[in-house]
Amino acid sequence: MARPLCQPPSEPAATPATTENTVRLAYRLLLGREVESPEALRAHLDLPTLAALRRAIMASPEFQSKVLHGRFCGHSKWVATEVMDRFTMWVDLAGQSVSRGCLNNSWEPSESGYLSAHVACGDVVLDIGANVGWFSLLAAKCVGRKGAVHAFEPRPDTSAMLKRTIADNDLRSLVSVWTLALSNQWGRVELNWERDTDNPGHSFIGSLPAERRRECESTVVTAAVLDELLPELAPDFIKIDIEGAEARALAGAQAAIGRKHPPIMSELYPQQLQEVSGVSPRAYIAQLAALGYTCYLLEDGRPTRRLEDFPPDAPCELVSVVFERDGGIS
Repeated sequence: MARPLCQPPSEPAATPATTENTVRLAYRLLLGREVESPEALRAHLDLPTLAALRRAIMASPEFQSKVLHGRFCGHSKWVATEVMDRFTMWVDLAGQSVSRGCLNNSWEPSESGYLSAHVACGDVVLDIGANVGWFSLLAAKCVGRKGAVHAFEPRPDTSAMLKRTIADNDLRSLVSVWTLALSNQWGRVELNWERDTDNPGHSFIGSLPAERRRECESTVVTAAVLDELLPELAPDFIKIDIEGAEARALAGAQAAIGRKHPPIMSELYPQQLQEVSGVSPRAYIAQLAALGYTCYLLEDGRPTRRLEDFPPDAPCELVSVVFERDGGIS
């Protein structure tokens, strides 16, 4: 079936030519230092746009070394980069996984391919665990101005920069950013992450025992029940990756899920599921099966083998899966 034609979000306005001030500012923001010489300054002044200046600095061995060797590990350093040939995106150089993928304009290609194949013009998409917003932007590209994206990111600093990304791309009428954790009940919960982490996205909710508190930082955030927050919501696609809280969040979203039974793309992370939601992968899969879903391993952008538990031959501690209604591989 052909996908409907869709009017994409408008392109950001062209950025102006560089000036001495913008070159000096770019050096401070991206390299953390001043321009080394008048010759270097003049060379960058020859670049025609701010985008070209940004690309030149980010392609330099110095910048790549800082990113690849974790120079900013544990210390946030936010920079703007171009993604998807359309958007400007703020990423944190302290993040050695998501941010690096976005800097390379390629993050989770299998998951990105599945979303792109299943989201059409005018759809409503939920990005639960939005992080810096790769999937929020990808969904916005697919749904166009007739659709809607709801991005949930509870970590305050990350959510603030995601809002900046959305504003910079003139997407505020299309993408709603919620600084909330989704769960099965309202309340105030602890959001934790490891000290000096190189993966800020690995933040998880729950109370920590005393011995782990020394290893982690935390803040208190609001947990919300989706069905009560947005009681008329009828999503066409759900992406969820919230470090083990998936079972809790979807338990609070049964009414929204039941309206259209959308595809659900999820992380399956046994250790975190048990620690955060108190369930096994088998129980999580059974929870969605009770709503009429079949779980499949996601490989190369498509669902492959059916799963009833975490695959014993998985090459790492977590996998990506999709839940589709009535057991039909699409």
